[in-house]
Amino acid sequence: MLFTIERKIVLAFGVTIAALGLMVGGAWWNISRYESTFRWVDHTHQALYELEALLNRVQIIQIESLRFVITADPSCLERRAAGEKLARESWGRLQQLTLDNAAQQRRLAQVKPLIDELVRVTDVRILLRQREGLEAAAANVTRGE
Repeated sequence: MLFTIERKIVLAFGVTIAALGLMVGGAWWNISRYESTFRWVDHTHQALYELEALLNRVQIIQIESLRFVITADPSCLERRAAGEKLARESWGRLQQLTLDNAAQQRRLAQVKPLIDELVRVTDVRILLRQREGLEAAAANVTRGE
């Protein structure tokens, strides 16, 4: 069976169309994989941002409570309260961001009591400073609770 020039052209055209189809299919598959990967990377970045924000806000609680112990400046209490509110909001956002991962949820659940304990400790220091003065509050800080 001899291939005429027309049949060779049709065959070449068919092979080209098939190759083009495979290339388009492969490109589509790569794009869909890329989009999925990008969503997960973005999700991870959001979680890392919230973790950093939470750490920053916990540090604000600590710093402003110590600043109040040293100075008795009431504006420190306002900043500490704002830091506590923002820390709780960050913790809530982290809960939402980790709903898809039980291990992360368990680790995050361990953070809440630590934040609550930090707030309790700083409340004690603030009350000591307000009621008993600098020396009592400084002694509490020195004990390093």
